[in-house]
Amino acid sequence: MVSYLASRRGYPPWWNDEDKRAADHVNHDILPRYFQAKVEADEHLACLAKKRLDQGDTAFQAINLRPGTLTDSPGTGKVNLGKTSSKGSVPREDVAAVAAALLERDDTRGWYDLVEGNDDIEQAIDQLVKSGHDGIEGEDLDRIYARPT
Repeated sequence: MVSYLASRRGYPPWWNDEDKRAADHVNHDILPRYFQAKVEADEHLACLAKKRLDQGDTAFQAINLRPGTLTDSPGTGKVNLGKTSSKGSVPREDVAAVAAALLERDDTRGWYDLVEGNDDIEQAIDQLVKSGHDGIEGEDLDRIYARPT
């Protein structure tokens, strides 16, 4: 699924106060209906993935790619993937390349925030997989995982 950086009810621990204000501004002042729809979809997918994993389904990846502001600039193949600021942009071409690269693997799952950066796409994904990263950190997981599916 493709969502967006600020689609979350909580704040990840790596965001600073400016990141929190920027996300709140987007979610509540600029795109409130979009936010409501996206965060519901994000949480539904997270809940569904957890329930399937708890039932032994390790094949279901439930990837939630969360890009910053999309641009029409040419892709660079260089990204910041994982623990990013709530602000930033990324070429659509790089979003598509990251999505394809994530889907080509069987060891990617969870929330991946994405903005333009300095890391090669494959290198960025490898680093996140090795670290066990899931950008859902900071959300109320008990509430999300208790949702009906």
